[in-house]
Amino acid sequence: MYRVVEQAPKDRIVVGTKQVMRGILGGQIEYVVVAKDADRPLLDRIINECNDKKIPCHEVAEKSQLGLRVGVKIGTAVIGILKKQ
Repeated sequence: MYRVVEQAPKDRIVVGTKQVMRGILGGQIEYVVVAKDADRPLLDRIINECNDKKIPCHEVAEKSQLGLRVGVKIGTAVIGILKKQ
């Protein structure tokens, strides 16, 4: 999963639960990665939305590692990759 995140163009990466959820609901996200150690009820909502909209959603182990992969100095619970325009 980290390879997909690392290879995505930086201008297509959305970081954070609110921004990713907004992108999912708006039909702008093509791929989602969530960290297993994040707040479970929040992640379940994102995972359910992804399932409803048939968006691939994968889990990784830690927020800290996910944050590092997208160049954020703190951990992040979820990232989304925007669709190509």
